[in-house]
Amino acid sequence: MTAQILVVDDEPTLRGLLTELLRHEGYSVRAAGDASTALAWFQAEPFDLVLTDVKMPSASGVMSEREGHDLLERIVRRSPGTPVIMITGHASIPSAVDAMRAGAADYITKPFRRDEIVKKVEAALERVRLRRAILERARADLPESLAARSPAMRPVLDMIARCAASPATVLISGPPGSGKERVARAIHAASGLPAERFVAVRCDAMHDTLYEAELFGHEKGAFTGADRARRGVFEEADGGTLLLDGIEETPLALQSKLQPAIEKRVIRRIGGTRAIPISARIIATSAGDLRQRVRDELFRADLYYCLRVVRIDLPPLRDRKEDVPELAAQFLLEIAAHQRRNLKFESGALEALQAFDFPGNIRELRGLVESLATEATDGVVTEVATRGAVSQAAGAGRLHAPVREVLKKAERDRIRLAVARHPGNLAAAARDLGVSRTTLWRRLSRYGIDAESAS
Repeated sequence: MTAQILVVDDEPTLRGLLTELLRHEGYSVRAAGDASTALAWFQAEPFDLVLTDVKMPSASGVMSEREGHDLLERIVRRSPGTPVIMITGHASIPSAVDAMRAGAADYITKPFRRDEIVKKVEAALERVRLRRAILERARADLPESLAARSPAMRPVLDMIARCAASPATVLISGPPGSGKERVARAIHAASGLPAERFVAVRCDAMHDTLYEAELFGHEKGAFTGADRARRGVFEEADGGTLLLDGIEETPLALQSKLQPAIEKRVIRRIGGTRAIPISARIIATSAGDLRQRVRDELFRADLYYCLRVVRIDLPPLRDRKEDVPELAAQFLLEIAAHQRRNLKFESGALEALQAFDFPGNIRELRGLVESLATEATDGVVTEVATRGAVSQAAGAGRLHAPVREVLKKAERDRIRLAVARHPGNLAAAARDLGVSRTTLWRRLSRYGIDAESAS
């Protein structure tokens, strides 16, 4: 099948030369003179490769490298597996290198040789062919590993498979317990990367003062107690995948250092001066709305846009009830292997589980299955026991909802009082509450408390 190539350049002569050259090599070519036309075509029909100039005219006619970068970002976001080759003059080589860090496959400098164009196009299309082979394999393997046959999960599966064929940064969003880490592990596995090169770090579980050392590592003597050099998680994940779980909990002070590390794939250990290049796919998960946190100035906009090159939104379990029986069966098998027992569901038990909404999502389902397995003395999880457990879980949710609201109100009032007691001094208010300043900021955001008005 003939490869379809999109050429984008505002210079008619160069555009015509590239079109003629590529058609002579047997490719199907469409040529656009500006980024908006190119993007419209790209959204309307599939292209195997895009060849675009870094400098493009803006809507006002002003030449700008930003236009080429914007086109690249939109293409990568829409189709992370489509290679983009940037064309640039010698003066704009640093910009082209930045474009490669943002997802471009390669760049060519002007004036270029015809054979150079042909070789780079051939190499990029060969990578496309290999990625498509990985994509087909990933699509065949993912349903079994994720137990995701419901209509709500089909677009998720498609994006997982596409991500497996691309090194692009991925942001996975979804409610707590919806299986975000499972999706991240599926992307890693489908990519054919070594299993031991999957490194996960919980952003909400690291101590504020050790966060930077955990991420980037440190040299010997960098701070008190650093009696030897230590690699951080970025280096541990080199050649594999780094999962930043709960990225929304990252302290603001560290976000400014995390953003360039992700964008440029270069880190420096604490106390070190050597730039260490990192070859790792970055996957971040968020249980909250990062866009809202950006608007609330609790999350840096540059880090958000750096993370959301490819975005996967996971539905809650109540929207994918068709997957409950298979997920439950998987969990029971895992529990049986761990407990070295023979366990099985009685006919009707899985249907009883499927009737429940599971507000705690997959995590709650697993907990319920584990509880039922523990109580199944003869190795059979009965329908009666399952319906009783589901009824109890539903009743507990209704019973404890008012209690939770009372506790929330008490915490909210206590925070308001501490902030009012120390006007303009959140550090003192945090000490009064017995929490870190970062934790206090999170609570203020969660409860919608404005520190100045509370004072």
